[in-house]
Amino acid sequence: MYNYNVMKGWRTLSVVILMLSGALLTACDEAIVIGEADETSYLLANEAYGYLKDLSTARTAIPVEVRGDADVQVYLGLTKATATAATARVAVNTALVDAYNTANNTSYPAFPAAQAAIAGGGNLSVAQWRTASDPLTITLSKGALEEQTYLLPVTVSADNVKLSAGADVLYYFVKVAGSIPSTAKPGGVVSICYVEVNSNNPLNVGAYTLQNSGVPFFDFCIIFAANLNFDVAAGRPLIFFNENVAHLLNNRDKYIKPLQDKGIKVLLDILPNHYGIGWNNLNTSAARDIAQQLRAIVDTYGLDGIDFDEEWAEYDKHPEMPPTNTTSYRRMLYELRQVMPDKFITCYYIGTNNSFASQIEGINPGDLVDYSYYAYYSSWSATPTSGFLGLTNAKWGPYPYAFHGTNGTTAYPAISTTNINNLKNGGYGVNLMYDLRGRSDTHPNNAFMDYSDRLTIFSNILYGEPTVAGTIYQKDW
Repeated sequence: MYNYNVMKGWRTLSVVILMLSGALLTACDEAIVIGEADETSYLLANEAYGYLKDLSTARTAIPVEVRGDADVQVYLGLTKATATAATARVAVNTALVDAYNTANNTSYPAFPAAQAAIAGGGNLSVAQWRTASDPLTITLSKGALEEQTYLLPVTVSADNVKLSAGADVLYYFVKVAGSIPSTAKPGGVVSICYVEVNSNNPLNVGAYTLQNSGVPFFDFCIIFAANLNFDVAAGRPLIFFNENVAHLLNNRDKYIKPLQDKGIKVLLDILPNHYGIGWNNLNTSAARDIAQQLRAIVDTYGLDGIDFDEEWAEYDKHPEMPPTNTTSYRRMLYELRQVMPDKFITCYYIGTNNSFASQIEGINPGDLVDYSYYAYYSSWSATPTSGFLGLTNAKWGPYPYAFHGTNGTTAYPAISTTNINNLKNGGYGVNLMYDLRGRSDTHPNNAFMDYSDRLTIFSNILYGEPTVAGTIYQKDW
């Protein structure tokens, strides 16, 4: 991406974030560890062990959005087959909500057990010589619940098989969405858009809808960008906002909430900033510190998650900073997921330093993120080039498109319908776009921009209908 966010010096907002991170969240050393059960260790045992899994993800902290009724599915897995059938029962255990909140300094209310209907009486059975049961459906009903996020712990107890330590509970973070519409479209591909907010209004992400259904074209808006700076006096990395990002966050009701009211998720991108500090040279303590800061920011400004970009750290220009390594970046993802299980974590796939090719704390990096995408616009990459263990096609964007040429000379980069069709037909889940503008400095008379013609090329293939434009917004601050 362009480096439009060079921000030297410190401003009051850095201090605000420092205060928020300390006041709103405590250290997570003693937090309940939530993530994928590490099945590899179980395989070393001489006897079979059981574990509870969600059918859709390896994570044990799972966000669910409920607008009326929503189904989740769980199953009982075994580390190895046995000569006799293994039986178990699934139940809701709301007593774990207080323990979770205490350990993680959170305040999630319990999702009512009466509104979680477990099929088949909660009974699970793994047949002899098999390693997994059939899935069991749990139906979550909205009822009269207020619009907020609730915590639903689901546990399993077994009759004739031992349960692996820590693998007997799933935490569902149930967001009651109420009247907020869904942006879901046929085919399941989500469209994500970065907006350079130093010069553009993020409200334009909500200006484009599908002509027939009226559903927003974009599912996610990413505010580009806040920064990872280094506070020399404090000796720690610190999240920093420039004046444009600060204005949007401090006026969220004008610039963020209208998008969320349309069902569009709003994330904040975090980008290194020439200080020699980035996602590739953090130790565990620094990663935990930053995770606390980011969670505080998400909570304070009502955001839906965090996006990572690893550019402009300039490690080579700062020999006084820690050396880069191949574990730091995945450690950062892990620590943020621990304190932010109910929000989105996405990753602009660049500068990973091979960090995502191995597990962290027994978890695949691909299970820590919701989406990732190739970083080189108008190019195709069927898979992450240096490995992203556990990342499925459904989480990957192979064909990123920038509305304006990244070399500063091409106003309208060509669109490959072949690549769009390959994205759709290859089971890929992300259509990534960059640099949506309100006005164009490359057009005569600084004209208003209407991207509906180009978006229609994508939407006709991905969603089966054209795209139309509504009100186009300019930067007004």
